[in-house]
Amino acid sequence: MNGYAAIPRPVPHAPISPPLMDVFLRLIAYIRPYLGRVIIGISATLVVIGLEAAQPLLMREVIDNILTPYFSDGRYIGDDFFDARIANDLDLLQFYALILLGIYIFRTFFGFINRYLLNRAGQEILFSLRVQVYDHLQHLGLRFYNDRSTGELMSRVTADVESLQNTITDTLERVLLNIATLLIFGSILFGLSFELALITLAPLPMYSVLILLYNHKVRPYYTMARERIADISALLQDNLSGIRVIKCFAREGHELSRFTQKCKAFLDISITLIRIRVAFFPLARLIISMGPLLILLFGGRQIISGDLTIGTLFAFQSYLFRFYGPVESLTRINDTIVRAAASARRIFEILDTQPEIKDAPNARAFGRLDGQVEFQNVVFAYEHGPPVLSDVSFTAQPGQLIGLVGPSGAGKTTMINLICRFYDPDSGSVRVDGRDLKNMQRASLRSQIGMVLQEPFLFNGTIRENIAYGKLNATEDDIINAAMMANAHDFVCGFPDAYDTRIGERGVRLSGGEKQRISIARAILNNPRILILDEATSSVDTETEMLIQKALERLMAGRTTFAIAHRLSTVRRADSLYVIDRGKIVESGTHSQLLASDGLYAHLCDMQFALAENHIL
Repeated sequence: MNGYAAIPRPVPHAPISPPLMDVFLRLIAYIRPYLGRVIIGISATLVVIGLEAAQPLLMREVIDNILTPYFSDGRYIGDDFFDARIANDLDLLQFYALILLGIYIFRTFFGFINRYLLNRAGQEILFSLRVQVYDHLQHLGLRFYNDRSTGELMSRVTADVESLQNTITDTLERVLLNIATLLIFGSILFGLSFELALITLAPLPMYSVLILLYNHKVRPYYTMARERIADISALLQDNLSGIRVIKCFAREGHELSRFTQKCKAFLDISITLIRIRVAFFPLARLIISMGPLLILLFGGRQIISGDLTIGTLFAFQSYLFRFYGPVESLTRINDTIVRAAASARRIFEILDTQPEIKDAPNARAFGRLDGQVEFQNVVFAYEHGPPVLSDVSFTAQPGQLIGLVGPSGAGKTTMINLICRFYDPDSGSVRVDGRDLKNMQRASLRSQIGMVLQEPFLFNGTIRENIAYGKLNATEDDIINAAMMANAHDFVCGFPDAYDTRIGERGVRLSGGEKQRISIARAILNNPRILILDEATSSVDTETEMLIQKALERLMAGRTTFAIAHRLSTVRRADSLYVIDRGKIVESGTHSQLLASDGLYAHLCDMQFALAENHIL
């Protein structure tokens, strides 16, 4: 992974919404590959704390042993001291100033080490986490995507992962830093004055209860906020992808209203969170401010009674501010952790989703396939619904053209999905070259299947990159030959940049027929043994259809081909036609045989002939 440590896949957790500490501990596990760097960074932090802890003690020495003796009952008595004593005190003052300067320099140096190492580790961890989430999404089955929008998943890979940027390492470092500060400075406070420390730290229990109440209140709102952001992303992605439809129907106002409603839902939750925060943090600050007030009352009395020196009170006050600083910081860190936990849960929900379709432990990779495809008593249903396929059985021999026809929703596309093993049948089996697909490695199977869809998908890149997607190590000659076989070379060369022409998102700069021929060239370059044509010519004009048909003839030569077609003229030459209706094969045979049987296929042909007569097709 480009030199970065790979992170093992997390073990799924049983709870749907794990406790906050469980989520945080699970995030901490991602630090292990970078533990050495993190330990050095945290060690530098501890050095910084130690240096900061020395400053008030040095100032106490300066105040009590150098400055205070020069004052008595408010009168300046320096003239009564010997010049040698004054010179010595000035040397000491300069010495302490140099020590403080050294402390500041070393604190700056170790602070740099701390911030660099921990921030770098944090970025590397986020890199690995984002790649892991994306990799896991690639391996999830189609059922997972059926119930989730593209925008929502994009939000999880980008916004949710990004929200963890300061949580994994920075927040861990701040938690350890503040805890260490509390322990060190708390010990010093009790060392300076046990009684005064007890009094000034009395508000802490009340403060802890307030934090617990705050956590309980805000957690569900942070989760809802992340969900509302995902809703906004999903709607935005849909609208930007369908901008032509929106403009065609003049629905800009309607879509603005929908987008505004989504944003308003997020705004309402954000305002609720603001109300909670503005009520909590001032109250928390009020409780913390009781400490300095108690120092003034009780520390002042001890100075008046002679039980406490001014230097000690100054040091105590400095340490108390440094003590309550981490307390308030932990409160805000807690707020960050609660917010990040909402994102972490959404990320872990993806990582804990197990791929529905995966290679069996004994799955084998096979060499070049012959291309025989067999369905044996296949039954399949989507997500607890009624069966889409019922007891489907047939065999396609290598090199045959198999036509799948029938009404919309009959189950044709489902059969194709099973051949590609996007799903597994509920019962029965799908076999290639006599082997059950469940015993084949998915990559071994799918690398030998080519698809040309009704709506071809092209990536936002160049024509060359889209054709070469069928064979990543293809040479320039390979790409050009594939384009020529797909009848695409001439129109490609008509662009100023030819094969380097950028085609935009989903190939928006190309016509439907041009996109289809690019997808055919991609399939030709892949050189598959099994070819799937899903309504490949249904949305183009007659002239373009002829070009595509010629390209498809070259592509189909010597390959087992499954063609789904509503235009039955495209499958007349099929070696076998299977008519699907309500999930069952109701007819099979050649074009002439099925016409002679005067069944559903003949009825579909008559309908298309009548439509053609009326110039509807």
